[in-house]
Amino acid sequence: MAFSLLSSVSAAPGDTGGTTAAIDTTGAKLLVMSIGRFNLGTVSDSESNTWTLARIVTQGNVKLEMWYVLNPVTNSSHTFTYSGGSSTVPGIAAAAYSSTGIFVDAIKTGVSTSTSIQSSALTPGRANSLLVYAQGFEIGETQSIDEGFTIQEEIVWVNTVNIGIDFADKITSTTQQPTYSSASSTSRAVILASFSETQVPLPVSFFDGFETVGTETGLANEATVRPRINLRYGATQSGISPSTTGFFLIEDRSEEGFAWNQGTNKANHLRVFTPNETLKVYGVGLSVHIPSTTDNDLLIISPEGNTTGAPNNSFDLICRDRTDLVLIGPFGTLTVEDVFSPGQWHFVEMKFTIHETTGFIEVNVDGTEVFNQSSLDTQDFFGNTVSIRFGSINLSTPAVTGAGEDFVGMDDIYILIGEVPSQVDFLGSRTRIKSLPPTGDNVKDWDTTSSGTDHWLLVDENGADASDYVETTTDTDRDEFNLTNMLESEGTFFSIKIEAEATDEGDTDNTLDVEVESGGDRSETSYTVSDSSATVYEHYAVSDPQGGSDWTKARIDAMRAGIEFNT
Repeated sequence: MAFSLLSSVSAAPGDTGGTTAAIDTTGAKLLVMSIGRFNLGTVSDSESNTWTLARIVTQGNVKLEMWYVLNPVTNSSHTFTYSGGSSTVPGIAAAAYSSTGIFVDAIKTGVSTSTSIQSSALTPGRANSLLVYAQGFEIGETQSIDEGFTIQEEIVWVNTVNIGIDFADKITSTTQQPTYSSASSTSRAVILASFSETQVPLPVSFFDGFETVGTETGLANEATVRPRINLRYGATQSGISPSTTGFFLIEDRSEEGFAWNQGTNKANHLRVFTPNETLKVYGVGLSVHIPSTTDNDLLIISPEGNTTGAPNNSFDLICRDRTDLVLIGPFGTLTVEDVFSPGQWHFVEMKFTIHETTGFIEVNVDGTEVFNQSSLDTQDFFGNTVSIRFGSINLSTPAVTGAGEDFVGMDDIYILIGEVPSQVDFLGSRTRIKSLPPTGDNVKDWDTTSSGTDHWLLVDENGADASDYVETTTDTDRDEFNLTNMLESEGTFFSIKIEAEATDEGDTDNTLDVEVESGGDRSETSYTVSDSSATVYEHYAVSDPQGGSDWTKARIDAMRAGIEFNT
């Protein structure tokens, strides 16, 4: 059964807010309430459901809120309330939907002072998703909307009585960016939310296991490996400038791949930039090796943001005295003793959101919860998380030498970025990142090779190697490669990443599509390539392009990696 609107209602209850008329919500799996208001109030309903805030967006006098309940308590005489103090002046719109299942997919926002407004574009994570689109506005004009959305409820703005509110919806499988508009300019705010009937894949936005940086291990090969890390992340992100020494590869915790050893330089760290959007929920994990004898503070994970362009820490997750887990932030210092074992690998995972009053932090170590606290000030000096820093020894103390087990190591890093807490979960302490190098050609259209006729042999190196390559100047040329099969037959496969290193040798910018092919269907990320120096381009695929289902071993073994050139 697809999504179906059961009933909806709207109201302008007055200065301090109030309650809507009753509607029949019997059988609903989703309730959505949108509020356009001036001063802050509280949301409730006649069935005492627990409401989850999707977003709050502000433009001038207009404050727009969207709230939802999954699998609610319903009633044939269901009412909805927004109440506050003087000058709350809310416009309320609420709707009830039936479905076979209900999951939050994605949320986008926008603000404007013009005659029209759009949110950021939203691509549903599943077919036949329900998109609900709310607008708050401050003008006494009826609004219109495009892209096939239907306005189900509208309360036009009335001075000192209510902020205007629109509530529209559409069932769709394609990317949407609808526009609300009217004749006159005004302050406007919008929230666009997508709900699906089946669970969308976990929102994996980044992972790295250092499996494709190279094969040269040990400090003696540091000068070879360091440029490859900077090639992937840039010196600003990786914290390894060309003059910095001490980073090198070692065998990983399972001795079947590679890991990062921080080595002799205490300043080495990895900084991964993330989308600069408000109220995101982050899930972060990595395998970290705790020094065996050095008692310096080891910074494991630190969300960072900025308002002026320079990163500032929001809070730090630290290993102190080789055994204790410490959280330091605007909320103070919180310590959990005897979490880590010196000289051992541990898998540390943290889920959090950044907010000055409703922030939360959850921490698991080796699959066991060690910290879970909400209603925290996690915001500190900035509004949004723009990067996450991994691994750094306290700069005021001597560096770890990397001898024996007395070293800082990192491996199998992941970052999830979701819209709401229910979207983000810990991947678990058995999380591993594997490399599947090319094993053969399926399509080889690219014009030129550095040598030979087997294209896959020219792109299969573990680590940067510009001495052999494929090259083309012909529009729509594709190369497609068979890949090594997975050894693991069981487990959950969270995401695929295709990496392609490319340079632009001409004067004109061109497009490179980095692709996954599965059963004749493709997903890709397109890049404009304009740099004459080598750059690594990536495509993440959290679901199988064939049908959008979760990855399985059979589908991974059958997939191919592709690169396509477009002028």
